[in-house]
Amino acid sequence: MESSGDDSIRVFVRVRPPDPNLDGDLYHAHCVDVTSATSLSVQSRPEPKVFTFDHVAGMQTTQEDVFSAIGRPIIESCMCGYNGTIFAYGQTGSGKTFTMIGFEYLFSLINREIEKCGDLVEFLCKCSFLEIYNEQVFDLLDPASSGLHIP
Repeated sequence: MESSGDDSIRVFVRVRPPDPNLDGDLYHAHCVDVTSATSLSVQSRPEPKVFTFDHVAGMQTTQEDVFSAIGRPIIESCMCGYNGTIFAYGQTGSGKTFTMIGFEYLFSLINREIEKCGDLVEFLCKCSFLEIYNEQVFDLLDPASSGLHIP
């Protein structure tokens, strides 16, 4: 599990499937099309606009695929001693929380290292899950929190 040494910010975009609860032709009209693994086009006038990202996931991409592309490499870098951050933004149900919950994978890697090295290795894990909704900050690991202030 070697780090790639790339500590840059990367942008991953996932295009969600259309909502089947929408009525009529609006459901069938797509305004965003994935054109490659790194670009998408947005239907606009007079011509579509093309945007490029580090990675673009199409409508068939599963939550597991998103985790494998984003969460897994960050967790593996953490096991090498690097700090990792995932900033997830998107609509409800778009996979933000699923992508960020890599605890099971992280702890399986930690357990494997402890089994291999015993008392020669020590781990310190710190995690924050914050939600910003309607200009209010909530600590998702402390349900009693509300309206937190971030300095």
